[in-house]
Amino acid sequence: MPYQPLQASPYIPQEVTGAHFPCTAAFDIFSFGILSLFTLTRLPPNNVLPQTYTNESKQLICLSKIERRSPSVEKIFRELGKEHPLAQLITSCLDQQPASRPTAAKLVETHSLLWQAAVLIPDPFQEKTKVDLVHHTHNLACAHVGMRRELESHDDEQRDQIRGLLQRMARQREMLPTEDDEEEDKEMVSKKAIAYIANFVEGIQADKLGRELGVCESTIAIIDCKPANRCDENRKRANVLRQWLRNTSSPTWGALVKALGSIGQKRVADILRNDKSLQYCTTITEQESKQSQAEQRKVEAKSADDGKAAAELKSQLEKGRNNLERARSSLSETNRELEEANKKCDELQETVSNMEQEMRGLRYELKGEELLRKELAHENLQLKLEVEHLKRK
Repeated sequence: MPYQPLQASPYIPQEVTGAHFPCTAAFDIFSFGILSLFTLTRLPPNNVLPQTYTNESKQLICLSKIERRSPSVEKIFRELGKEHPLAQLITSCLDQQPASRPTAAKLVETHSLLWQAAVLIPDPFQEKTKVDLVHHTHNLACAHVGMRRELESHDDEQRDQIRGLLQRMARQREMLPTEDDEEEDKEMVSKKAIAYIANFVEGIQADKLGRELGVCESTIAIIDCKPANRCDENRKRANVLRQWLRNTSSPTWGALVKALGSIGQKRVADILRNDKSLQYCTTITEQESKQSQAEQRKVEAKSADDGKAAAELKSQLEKGRNNLERARSSLSETNRELEEANKKCDELQETVSNMEQEMRGLRYELKGEELLRKELAHENLQLKLEVEHLKRK
């Protein structure tokens, strides 16, 4: 079964096992749904997974990548029905897609409506009286979510489940009295529980560090909310954690480890390991953890080398771009000089053609002068011959 190491409470969404650790309100909505599921069914969400422990090595809690459709969710569907508003609310909180989970405002609204219905439901141990409930129909949670059923149509088992869920959720924060405490007014109890739920859910939306607070609250729930862990040591540890959460404005896992160290605990995993009811957790050895860390360091070193290579390649690319710009500018200058040279060449060709025409004209003139010179020489010769002939006579 594939899994990844997780040094935190397993009551957190599955997306934390990915490459990035999300810091959104959907993170805490999932934790709230898990706590609601746990308190309603008294079963972990994936309680059918095998449990293995290795005493010879350090243990790290691992969350298996499996579907959230577990026997505890099926138990809600069997007892309440898939169309029940409470079942729909819890399953929507456990949605695999964070964007599909309800908002904190939706949780406040739904829980307030469920408490209105729970207040109207009589306690199963008190003396039953005949009450006309017709005018209370529109105060029911089911009337506000579209089911439109009258209060008396709910059977006693469903009423007890709704009341028990909300009372157990409030009792985890010591808002409600236990069976050993004195009797308290039921209306005051309901008001305290409503205030707790509203403050808890609204705090998730308002507090930027609500993610860490939700995980710490889940850790407390694992330690202190199950009968198997109701020993003095665990109760003391849970009370110290609660006190630390109340006095810490920005709770983080590092501060939580320090707080656990003050009561003799070295690691958060030590607390989770002592809870024998975590049937869906498995362990890995220290060697596997070291191998995982070594692989992570290799990936980081490779990414650093890739970053350096990318930086060098970027600098070379910038140099190449600068050289290309300079070559383009020199090429444009060369083109301009070539155009000027072509113009000068055209002018010289015209000059040469004009000179050739002049030379041809001079040649013609020289030929005419030679002909005249020959004619003059011929005339002179004739004159000389005539003079000699005259002399002879």
